[in-house]
Formats: sequence, structure tokens, C-alpha cells
Amino acid sequence: MIMLELDEILLLHEKLIEKTGGSHGIRDINLLKSALENPFQTFNNQELYIKVEEKIAA
Repeated sequence: MIMLELDEILLLHEKLIEKTGGSHGIRDINLLKSALENPFQTFNNQELYIKVEEKIAA
């Protein structure tokens, strides 16, 4: 599974804003980081979201 890094997400955001319009910048960078890491959480050394579809939904 490919995990996008924060800098990749920020670059994608910048390109989307240039193409479609909208507000530049990120309101809460820590909230974005949390959202990127959420699908890869573990508990007791076991993934909480095993299937790709579960990770996408998370």
C-alpha cells in the first residue's frame, strides 16, 4: 500500500488550488497529519484497518 507523505499532499493541494481555485494554505497542519496517519494505526502490534478498503474509509 502506498502511503502519501505530508509534503506530497501539500503539493497536490497547491496544484489543485492553482487549477480550480480556492484558499491557499492549511488551516490545521496537525489535523492533516493525524488524518494521514489514521489508516495505519495499530493496537497490540496488529493493524486496526487490515484491508485496503478499510484504510481508504478511515
